[in-house]
Amino acid sequence: MQNEPGTGGGDQQVSFAADVRLHLDDDRLVVHRAPRSYVLRGLPPELRDVLCGLARDPLPLPGDPAEAPPAPGRAAHHAALMRVLERLSHLLVRDLRAPGGRTLLRVEPLRALSLTLPPPVAADTPIRLSRFALLRADGGAIVLESPRSPARLRLTDDIARAAVLQLAGPRTAEDLLSVAGPGDPGLTTGVMARLAGLLIGLDLAETPGRGGEDDDPALRQWDFHDLLFAARSTPSRDTLPRFLNVLPPQPAARPHPPGAARVPLPRPRLADLLRDDPPLTVVLESRRSWKHYGDEPVTTRALGEFLYRTARVRSRLGDRPGPYYAWDTRPLFERTSRPYPGTDGIHELELYVTVSRCDGLPAGTYHYDPLEHALVAVERCERVGEVMTRRISTWHRATPDLLITVTSRVQRLSWNYGAIAYALTLQHLGVLHQTMYLVATAMGLAPCALRGVADPDTVTAALGLDGTREVALGEFLLGTRPHDAPAPSGAPDADGWEPVNSADWGHRAATRGGPETAMGQER
Repeated sequence: MQNEPGTGGGDQQVSFAADVRLHLDDDRLVVHRAPRSYVLRGLPPELRDVLCGLARDPLPLPGDPAEAPPAPGRAAHHAALMRVLERLSHLLVRDLRAPGGRTLLRVEPLRALSLTLPPPVAADTPIRLSRFALLRADGGAIVLESPRSPARLRLTDDIARAAVLQLAGPRTAEDLLSVAGPGDPGLTTGVMARLAGLLIGLDLAETPGRGGEDDDPALRQWDFHDLLFAARSTPSRDTLPRFLNVLPPQPAARPHPPGAARVPLPRPRLADLLRDDPPLTVVLESRRSWKHYGDEPVTTRALGEFLYRTARVRSRLGDRPGPYYAWDTRPLFERTSRPYPGTDGIHELELYVTVSRCDGLPAGTYHYDPLEHALVAVERCERVGEVMTRRISTWHRATPDLLITVTSRVQRLSWNYGAIAYALTLQHLGVLHQTMYLVATAMGLAPCALRGVADPDTVTAALGLDGTREVALGEFLLGTRPHDAPAPSGAPDADGWEPVNSADWGHRAATRGGPETAMGQER
């Protein structure tokens, strides 16, 4: 067995990823990976043949960038081939192979990545996995990835998996060989040094004591799940409709059992709103969160107006293309228009109203039907409403008249947007909460958005939800304002706040019109 560092260090081979398609058209070679195509013109026939072959057979590349490369195809075209491969490197997977042709792992680019793999480290250099590294199952294989890494590793061999599992603490290439491959004639310290160098070069591992993650103030303040979410929730090729012709899209409105009893809600008159609503500036400058409430309950009329103005379906489009762009070829799914914005009209958010007190409506928990503008009782148990509101009163100053729980049918988004679905639904929650704040302020109600869902397991159980199909996302409180509530100001109700940049606008805007502004009173 060879044990000298730098010898028998393995080699790499490249090939096109499985979802890359090649098409020859006269003198053009079209390389396509949804949603983009790359057109290569004027390539010599020998070079085109080599590129087309990469869709079937891997091409060997040097194991060390310093080594003289072999001559794939004809030597005269080697430099041109390397330039083309560098240009298409994000479409290529790299296999790290041990001597004898044994494939240890596959490198799958997630963004721009150098054509050649990182060089090996010294055999006595200790490394350990990054605390951001994630090991998981995917497609029948074990993959290693990190939000900091430009690639994920598909660990195709038991030796690679065993070596990675040893890296919770510092290990050298020699350590890894003694643990992961003792007695295996196809493995050397050079191979393990190459594996270690790959992990270091792709930010999947670090060398302790050399300015790593523990010494970086910014990285120390990132939690693993937050950094992973930030890295994976931006638009990319993974945001394509993965389930077209695989799974049907969910309907625009959450279905109810046949014959479910509905409580129709009053609908406001547009003429009344145009006459009575305060100006937008008054609403914006007067908006605040309320944590105490008036003696009178919210009325059914006010609840109906609030839901109608914030969350009703104004119009809908069936499962056919809409007038989005002339070139739009996206899959067909139902869309709706509502008062708050939603990506492509998907509107995956659902509202549940837990009534503590409401003039004209029995206490309990209801689902809001935005198509019928009606409430449908959640028939779980008599104590659902009590369970839902008890959590709030333990840390909120008073029990609100209404608790509005916002959930998300995330599959409505992920069917068409893949990896960014959860990021989008959080954005939608934000714009819905803002819409609720503005409407409630215009109506003279007392709104307050909560920091997420305090106890999602309790909420999910109380509402009878499957947490994977419908996720509890946010909560919003609503009540009436006390009669003696002071006029709004630009500073929160806490000591130490100083006015900055016209903090008195809220007070001046709300009091300018006197009682006609309807601020502070429920209509």
